[in-house]
Amino acid sequence: MKLVQLNIEMQKHFDKFLPWIKQQQADVICIQEVFDDDLAMLEKELGMQSYFLPMVPMKAGDNDAIFGCAIFTNLVVKNDTLEYYYVNKNNDRRTNGEKTMHRGIVVVEVEKGNQTFTIGTTHFTWTGDGQPDDQQRADLKALLKLLEKYPNLVIAGDFNAPRPGEIADELAKHLTDNIPPEIDNSLDPKLHRKPGLKRMVDFVWSKGNHKVTNVQMHEGLSDHQGISTTLSTN
Repeated sequence: MKLVQLNIEMQKHFDKFLPWIKQQQADVICIQEVFDDDLAMLEKELGMQSYFLPMVPMKAGDNDAIFGCAIFTNLVVKNDTLEYYYVNKNNDRRTNGEKTMHRGIVVVEVEKGNQTFTIGTTHFTWTGDGQPDDQQRADLKALLKLLEKYPNLVIAGDFNAPRPGEIADELAKHLTDNIPPEIDNSLDPKLHRKPGLKRMVDFVWSKGNHKVTNVQMHEGLSDHQGISTTLSTN
């Protein structure tokens, strides 16, 4: 089974990433920084169903929309779940940077052939300078607690936690890091708002009998690089 991961940076790069995603012919796509207003268009373009995690209301061009992350798939979905590991009472508007966003996971259980896969995505807490803070530490603890219920899992996303670093290192104690160690950057070298900034912050983690292989990074799609992988079960 093929999985693709990408932070699409809202509405800035449809012309770049949509042709690439179609070319990949993935079974499951994990996307961050997507608006609910764009889900129907993306479903039509990709021929897939979406499973959306609302995070915060904000402007999408001239419209009010809900910003979040989503999983797209054309496979049969046996179960889907939305759960939050951080909820902010001031979530009516993105008024205080990243701190007013809810944070959570969307998880789907899908079948391909005779194999069943549990796949999740998240857009983890941002700190700005790449250094951990107490909010990240608390959110990591809550996230890991949510993931305990899934004995077999692949979770992909923008984790806003550079490797090496405290948060990524702690995640690696509980999950298998499938990004090869020689890869030291997942930001796009040209499309990121700080061209040339290097941080390894996008991951495809796994646990249990879920195996991730054929990991490749792809530039020129968004402010983050895309990741393509192959999934199987042991």
